Amino acid sequence: MNNAKPRSRFARLFPGWLLLFTLGHFSHHLLTALAVPLMPFIRDNFHLDYARAGLLLSVFSITYGLSQLPSGWLADRLGTRVLMAIGICGVGLAGLLISFSSGYVMLLVLLGFMGLVGGGYHPSAPPTVASTLPPENRGRAIGVHAIGGSASYFVAPMIAAATAAMWGWRSSYLILAAPTLVFGAVLYFLMAKRKTRQETPQGGNECDVVPRHIGNRRDLLAFMALSAVTTIAVTAVISFIPLFLVDHFGMSQASAALIIAIVYFTGIFANPLAGFLSDRVGRIPLLVVASLGLLPVLFFINSVPRGWGVDLVLVAYGTIIAMTQTSSESHIVGNVSENNCSSVLGGYYFTTMAGSGVLIPLLGALIDARGLHFGLTIVAGVVALTTVGYALWLTARRKSAAGGLSTARR
Repeated sequence: MNNAKPRSRFARLFPGWLLLFTLGHFSHHLLTALAVPLMPFIRDNFHLDYARAGLLLSVFSITYGLSQLPSGWLADRLGTRVLMAIGICGVGLAGLLISFSSGYVMLLVLLGFMGLVGGGYHPSAPPTVASTLPPENRGRAIGVHAIGGSASYFVAPMIAAATAAMWGWRSSYLILAAPTLVFGAVLYFLMAKRKTRQETPQGGNECDVVPRHIGNRRDLLAFMALSAVTTIAVTAVISFIPLFLVDHFGMSQASAALIIAIVYFTGIFANPLAGFLSDRVGRIPLLVVASLGLLPVLFFINSVPRGWGVDLVLVAYGTIIAMTQTSSESHIVGNVSENNCSSVLGGYYFTTMAGSGVLIPLLGALIDARGLHFGLTIVAGVVALTTVGYALWLTARRKSAAGGLSTARR
């Protein structure tokens, strides 16, 4: 006789492991989310212009991106559990060291170190998270997991605004480093129990095997190209929003650090909604809509009125980030083989993070020389051209597929 109690609908839709991994995502980004809202404080501390301030963010993004490639390869061989724990504990250690940094060069080096040791998380997490729900709900799982990242980027600016105003910007890193280190260790041991109960497939990762077909690889690369360009654009632009709010609207440093939280508060709700939509309407349409939606946001960000106008732009920005991230991770996880899942994700994250790392100082120098509106117009133009190119690619592929089907019927 089976005495097992039936699982509630909530437990079926949001199993405990999915919620635990969402907390892991939250802990991983608590420290990586601090640099942008703290940038007004750091800039005044070291007397930086936009270009040198952007270089700080660039060093982290580039090293974070570079570390994705070996991390994805290692996750496919050592297992996602090890790499996820290293990614969380690594940023905790780096944050602790940053709290004792004494100069611009040292901060530059330590942010680079944070990127290197933190790179193991993202190539490992999506395939593991996707295994917590059936394949038809993969987008929902990815969307719920993304809530953790949005929540940390929402909480971090509030902590940064409060602690930096009272005790200096370094205190924010010191306060958040200890819980990050502890949770990374806890997650490592809890995942060991999950393996023991054999709740996941054998082997390093948990990607579902998806049969390949002719042209699948090219289709995936084209999708990843549009996703990468959109992600690089939103990441680079958001890095300068707190500085822009201080310089353009005359906000205080604390207010600018706090208001950026609107972007990520939006993501708490937008990510699960994007996951639901990606399961229903498809990942490709969702990404194309996000890329097109970014264009008016970049155009109007320099001309909206203070108050509701800024809030509206930031809400739109958070929604676009959620749509891009959730559709991209869900599509990639669903279209690669089991043995290469984390490796492909590592390559994708390398492209987006290293790309944003290159763009950030270039955009900063462009803003210093020609102004914010000119810099954002260039970024919007690149996104527009890439989106149109991808739309033409889809049209050509569908016509080719239709022609092939017609020939076969003859």
